[in-house]
Amino acid sequence: MSEVAKKLEITPLSGGNAAAGSLNTRPDRILSEQIKLVYTHAFSGFLVTLAGALLVVAVLWPVGGHVRLLLWSGLMMLILLGCYALSRSYRQVADTERQAKRWRSRLVAGAAALGLGWGLAGVALFPTDGVYQLFLALLLGGLVAGALPYLAAVTGAYLAFILPSVLPLVGMLLVEGGRTYSMMAVLVLVFAAVMWVTARAVNTAILRSLHLRLQNLELIRDLSRAKAEVEHANAGLQSEIEERKGDQARLYREKELAQITLESIGDGVITTGIAGKVDYLNPVAEQLTGWTNVEARGLPLSRVLTLLDETTGLAVVDPVRRCLEEGRSFRLSDHTVLIHRNEDRDSAVQVAISPVHDRERRCVGTVVVFHDVTEIRGIARRMSYQASHDSLTGLVNRQEFERRLRRLLENARSEARCHAMCYLDLDQFKIVNDTCGHIAGDELLRQLAVALQNGVRENDTLGRLGGDEFGVLLEGCPLDRAISIAEGLRQTVQDFRFAWQDRVFEIGACIGLVPINADSGSLTEVLSSADAACYVAKSGGRGRVHVYEPDETTVAQRHGEMQWVSRIGAALEEGRAQLYVQPTLALSNKARRREYSEILLRIYNEEGTLVPNAAFLPAAKRYNMMPTIDRWVIRKFCSLASEVQIPMNQGLGIFAINLSGQSLSDESFLDFVVDQLRLGQMEPSNICFEITETAAIANLTRAMRFISVLKEMGAHFALDDFGSGLSSFAYLKNLQVDFLKIDGSFIRDTKEDPVDYAMVEIINQIGNVMDIRTIAEAVERQSVLSKLKELGVDYAQGFAIAEPASLEESLTNTLRQRA
Repeated sequence: MSEVAKKLEITPLSGGNAAAGSLNTRPDRILSEQIKLVYTHAFSGFLVTLAGALLVVAVLWPVGGHVRLLLWSGLMMLILLGCYALSRSYRQVADTERQAKRWRSRLVAGAAALGLGWGLAGVALFPTDGVYQLFLALLLGGLVAGALPYLAAVTGAYLAFILPSVLPLVGMLLVEGGRTYSMMAVLVLVFAAVMWVTARAVNTAILRSLHLRLQNLELIRDLSRAKAEVEHANAGLQSEIEERKGDQARLYREKELAQITLESIGDGVITTGIAGKVDYLNPVAEQLTGWTNVEARGLPLSRVLTLLDETTGLAVVDPVRRCLEEGRSFRLSDHTVLIHRNEDRDSAVQVAISPVHDRERRCVGTVVVFHDVTEIRGIARRMSYQASHDSLTGLVNRQEFERRLRRLLENARSEARCHAMCYLDLDQFKIVNDTCGHIAGDELLRQLAVALQNGVRENDTLGRLGGDEFGVLLEGCPLDRAISIAEGLRQTVQDFRFAWQDRVFEIGACIGLVPINADSGSLTEVLSSADAACYVAKSGGRGRVHVYEPDETTVAQRHGEMQWVSRIGAALEEGRAQLYVQPTLALSNKARRREYSEILLRIYNEEGTLVPNAAFLPAAKRYNMMPTIDRWVIRKFCSLASEVQIPMNQGLGIFAINLSGQSLSDESFLDFVVDQLRLGQMEPSNICFEITETAAIANLTRAMRFISVLKEMGAHFALDDFGSGLSSFAYLKNLQVDFLKIDGSFIRDTKEDPVDYAMVEIINQIGNVMDIRTIAEAVERQSVLSKLKELGVDYAQGFAIAEPASLEESLTNTLRQRA
């Protein structure tokens, strides 16, 4: 090495090992940067977890299990406090690089604790209701997906979170058994695997970015220092040009190497002098700023590098001056945006500024390094948008709608402002879905969402709350104005015409309107009140707007029905539901060949008192719980038959089970019944399914298929409440039923009313012609029983014959008698 080089203490960069050594980045520093990325956003992650825990408690509270909910929520609070304490401890440590591995272990432990807490929710809080199960599965999936942006920087932490989060739920689903639960378990595993693969990909990108960025910073510092030293040496050695040509050539080569390196890296680089004027732009900086190196040289940095804070829209204060004043490196906010010279586009950037020193540690300028993260921030924004908006209509989803409603409730209490909420339920939407398919239904919702959006004010919120349910938040809106807007929305729906292929459909809507003021209750109460008001609107003839009044009898009845939903589920789960049986009396010779009994459901309250069917059945029908009840009855009946071990045969008789119209509309119900008949001990020939006349006519195609499939297995069918509809006789020939249960309204006054007597006689004659046995319901007097014998009715059922008794006791007594 020449004397000049020794004097300047410039290390040649042409050696391969030397260059490689300068580009190496310590693993602990990379790990420290990864951990820092996680802890930077830890607080928002804690808020999301807290919100998720509160949402679980709020949604599952009506289902029951309050002690488990409270214990679980307490555990989650302890875990969150521990994680928060860990985050604060990290921020208070000055040098985290030396303890990077220890902090990683703590981070993994904290993530595992959170994951275990959510996994415990999947097991301990696993509800029996399918809707709540789907909610819990979707919430856990959303948390797994939402944890990715926070924990992807440290894959060990993300894996420690998702494994205890989803595996307990998968295990629970597999233990539950059945095709649906198994498919849900597979979907959860596939979703977790996809999220893990995505996390690995994001982690790889982060690591690559960190490596490049840290290496670039090191290179830039070294090369900028070398450049400054070279220029300083050139200024001081002009008189020795001839003597030191060799040294100059060497310095020139080093400068060229630095230049090539700067032009080859993927980050934008700008160097400035002590006065803050631009010395150099590399090609990436030229592309992002719109300035060429020649044009920018000598200009103030603020003119070439236009930076804004995208959250405030304000210009970033001169970073060069700050760097020179503080004499240290720093980074700008993660919300920094770089405006192109032509102002036709902008780029999201991460910016780092460092001072450049000469050999005497004097500051001779700065180097600004900025990395284009537009794509990464775009992905984050899209993920955030998808989490808060409905994918079909583009409106806010229920979660975001409830968040905004909660904000309005707080605003109404703190500032005494008046707001309003509309709950909008479409009429006749099911007709479009059933006749044209779900694709048509989806298109209708898209078009209607656009029409409704035009009917609300700019600061109002329109959201999709469910299948055909919408919600509107009217911010700062007095009641009279809210009523006017609601009427406008109702008229918009009424005027809306949906054309699909060669058909045109008209739909309507009922709207429940709830004022929001300082006296409004909780979020759940407001939503419940809006739903109840909408129910009143539907009850009043559809196509109406109804304003919620707290003391309304109809609304109170609606709230009572809503409470019965959870009480029914609790009764089925806690063993407070029992099966009873009511036998019939054979009146004709052909009826005496086979006994006929009807299975009945009885529910008891928490005090052990029998609950009348009229108290809970309207709620079950209103909230689509009948398929759940029907499934429970069939499963319980099969279980009792297996426990008592009575051989099902022709001598035992026929047991009739009632089925609702909702069950007939359930596409999976037929498969469920077939599976139960195949797995159980009883012969299908010992079972009769009773279907009401109105349910069969409303679901004629499915009813015919349902009857056809089960009759091939040997089961029987009865048409219940026959004669109550206007089209009874017209549809009877299309239904392959074995029994006609004559509606009790004709039976009660058969002795006194000649019209009822004639109706019973006609129905019985039709049954004889079609070889269908007849059963008279509601036989409560012996005089009516005599008339039925006179008419030739096959069976009689009612309190005059026998009162319902416990099915289990009845089967046990039958077994003893046969023994």
